[in-house]
Amino acid sequence: MGFLCRFLYMIRIALLCCFIYFISCSSNNLGALDNDSKNASYLYGIGYGKDANSAKENAIKDLATNLQVSIQVQAQNTTVHNDYSLKTSGIQHTSLESGFTDLSGIELDKVSKAGDLVVVRVKATKAILRSQILQRMQAKQDFLKASIEKCGYPSLKSYEMFKIYLKELQNDINVISALGGSMTSYQLEVKDYGAIAARKLSYDLNIEQSIYVPDVLPILLAELSKFMIISKESTRTINAKITSDKYIGLELVFLDCNGDVEDSININSYIDRHKLNSDNNKTRLGAFIYKTLYSFMYDSM
Repeated sequence: MGFLCRFLYMIRIALLCCFIYFISCSSNNLGALDNDSKNASYLYGIGYGKDANSAKENAIKDLATNLQVSIQVQAQNTTVHNDYSLKTSGIQHTSLESGFTDLSGIELDKVSKAGDLVVVRVKATKAILRSQILQRMQAKQDFLKASIEKCGYPSLKSYEMFKIYLKELQNDINVISALGGSMTSYQLEVKDYGAIAARKLSYDLNIEQSIYVPDVLPILLAELSKFMIISKESTRTINAKITSDKYIGLELVFLDCNGDVEDSININSYIDRHKLNSDNNKTRLGAFIYKTLYSFMYDSM
């Protein structure tokens, strides 16, 4: 009986030693790729998964995270033009993972096993990434430049897209800077675009009414003012025609600084012009105008 107990005890000790050895080896494998030699001209990421594909996906996410950290550290003491006002800040809420999935040049560097897990290290040449991002930036630059080329400001239709492209361009500039590229000229350009985006759209308003409906004008002004400044000083104009054969309708034609048509909007309210004295119908007309303007500016994005 004593021999059997000693035998079982020795087996438990042996199993414990094997377990400790296994854990030690797994830990070494997990850290081996991270500690392996790296080339400064590459950006690296390490990922773990049950198979090689999931491990590679996680490695690409890690590569993006590493770049995000580089951007934040670099930007801590750098004044950047963010949110259209000068402030000391990094790029906030930047989704770099999606930005890397459409870039080529990310290579599978090394693969190892750590128990049941596959460990993958990926790498990407910083110079290649910079080149690809610069190409991606060109379309944004072309759009921003074309939007203000004629009158120095974007049209109503392109205004929101102008702001979106500007933020994307800001992000790309900071990514390239973190990859070791010089973006001084681009940063100055973005500053100028930011000043334009910070200004609210401004239009003068001319009204044409085939039949006089006194309550329409204040409702129209109230809704337009939610999207722009209405001012006689503006070089742009809205020609608003109020049609009211039976139901109140609006035709808005937006003219640029040269008097050329930028955009046009037709609004059908289906509200009888004789019933606009109702508070409910006034609210409905305002809602029709607001919804149509909002859809015009945002639905194409």
